[in-house]
Amino acid sequence: MRKLFFVALFVVSYVSVEASKTTMLFSKGHNYQNINQTNPFVVKSTKGPIDTLTPELLPPFDCWGTDDRQEYEATMFTPAKSCSIMAIIHGVMSDTAASKTCSLFIWDDIPGDIGPRLFSTETMAIATDSGISLNVVPLTSPVYVTGPFWVGNYEWDTLMPTTAIDTINSLPSAYNNDGDWYSEDVDYFHGVIVKYDTVTIHKKWTILVYMNGDNGSEYNATLSVNKLEAGIDTSKYTVVVQYDRNPGFDTSNGNWTSTRRYLITPDLNPGMIIRSELKSDLGEINMGDPNSLVDFVRWGVQTYPADNYALIMWGPADGWYKGAKKSAIKGTSYDETDGSYIGVASGEYGRAMDSVKTILGKNLDILANDASYMGMQEVAYEVKDNVDFFVASEYSVPINDYPYDEILDSLNANYSATPEELANIMVNKYTNYYNGTDEVTLSSVLLDDKFVHLSACVDTFAVKLMQAGGRTNGDIDNARYYTEEYFESPNAHIDLYDFASHIKGKSGLSSSVKNWADSVMNAVNSAVVRKGSVGFDSSHGMAIYYPYDVEDLDTAYIQLSFTQDLPNWWDFINGDTLGISDNPKIPYTLTLLSPMPNPVSSYANLRYTLPNKTNVSLQLFDLTGRLVKTLYSGEQVAGNHTLKLQSVGLSKGIYFVTLKTGTLTKTQKLTILR
Repeated sequence: MRKLFFVALFVVSYVSVEASKTTMLFSKGHNYQNINQTNPFVVKSTKGPIDTLTPELLPPFDCWGTDDRQEYEATMFTPAKSCSIMAIIHGVMSDTAASKTCSLFIWDDIPGDIGPRLFSTETMAIATDSGISLNVVPLTSPVYVTGPFWVGNYEWDTLMPTTAIDTINSLPSAYNNDGDWYSEDVDYFHGVIVKYDTVTIHKKWTILVYMNGDNGSEYNATLSVNKLEAGIDTSKYTVVVQYDRNPGFDTSNGNWTSTRRYLITPDLNPGMIIRSELKSDLGEINMGDPNSLVDFVRWGVQTYPADNYALIMWGPADGWYKGAKKSAIKGTSYDETDGSYIGVASGEYGRAMDSVKTILGKNLDILANDASYMGMQEVAYEVKDNVDFFVASEYSVPINDYPYDEILDSLNANYSATPEELANIMVNKYTNYYNGTDEVTLSSVLLDDKFVHLSACVDTFAVKLMQAGGRTNGDIDNARYYTEEYFESPNAHIDLYDFASHIKGKSGLSSSVKNWADSVMNAVNSAVVRKGSVGFDSSHGMAIYYPYDVEDLDTAYIQLSFTQDLPNWWDFINGDTLGISDNPKIPYTLTLLSPMPNPVSSYANLRYTLPNKTNVSLQLFDLTGRLVKTLYSGEQVAGNHTLKLQSVGLSKGIYFVTLKTGTLTKTQKLTILR
């Protein structure tokens, strides 16, 4: 008897009534219903259409020993698209009666090898005599696969054969010394019952990576994608990436320079080649536009729903501010092609997270910043109402970025991790990875009432410092001088806890000042859930803006929500010594920010700032310049204002929002989708 192998696939489809019938497909396209069931037609395994299967017979391991042997026979399947394995078909073809308990497995496939085990169970091969028997093994929980996978059996045999299965001649011919076939062969074959899913199986986590490589960090972005591929287990959670590349720096992967969305799939091959599933090529997208971020999150959440969501912001960043005033980007995700970034001081970063919360219907579980200098009191304050765990670095992030493969390895072992556990994994793996090789910091902050309390403590602490003389007090100046700092020329960021600890240690300062310094230290310890650092022994997980010289201050600081709500820290670092009762009024400038979200499907928030109490009109014009609607007209006080624009009754198209105050006018473009 020559070895013949049989592979089958049941397909359940939701496309039409006719297609919903269960159908068995053979590798050559034979239909099971047209075959004599008492004498099934068995076809030799050949490469079938990609929308059926790609069967191959191959032992996953070199597993035959000289004394005892383990026998594997497996078949690799290549589904047309992601699917759920509902059951396994385990078959036996034999010339003699045989009944054997076997372990049945599903393995993930990786190039050139067998990947992680996805499923295993015990099954019994039905007794057969010169024929074929099938054993269908239902899976208690469907196994979700996104690409090639293996189905195979494993049995343990001794040198004392009890059935034909146990004879040495049952080895596949490729492993017989003389290359002959033997009539006593017992052949296993496999098939699967799959369902091509119209929706993805709901998982515990979906991780969304907003990866802006449209700048000098493009090479490292590609490297980070490969780290994600090296660590992921797609059966347990989902990782999607929106990756924008730059015309220069990296020539791998065909040197495309557009923006692509990938569903991350496993790839253990070293190197820079991206092998994940390309979901869409968006063309050139401005990743420095907060609306691009919101659109990516909306797509990821709708396409890959989960219990929890982590958003990783990957790309050049400066916290709320870094560097000389002319070169500072005052935000994150700098896009070189478009020359823009998502501003923190301008409110774009915070409003984007507000839109993310609207999409989710709850707070974002984790906002992780694989970006430099984002671990600041002021930055975290911008998103405190929309995010639970805020993961960021007080210092710069090395060029190798997060160790995504190691982070995902830990998630593989605990794929039901809570948001706190996953945030802590990020901090631990990051600091351990760079231990002994680089200076780094990373912390996880819970933005709950403890963080709100910390913010209030900082505000009152600033009052006490001003009442003690502020920057003119030598002890305060000395404390600042010796505080851990994170940016050179000018040294703009300091560790908040470390500064408070130096203030607490000054004998020349009053007990009131030192008591509030102690309150700040305790509040930092309460808000920072996990902190890690290498090379910064005095880092405690939360930085704050405090340039050593007053002339280095950037007045854009007054636009931050932290300053608007709690102005005393700005007054202190600005040199004020008057205290809270005599604070000068914060100067405002006329500002109309970009609508969020934009494009609009239901509503958008229009946020603007008035420099003084004045008459104001906010109007909506269409593309021809026709006035469509007056949104507001009347007198308003100085400061920040927000108006919600409903899209109900508006036609699909492009509009312009215009803010007028006397002779001053500001305009923003708005797109209605409905």
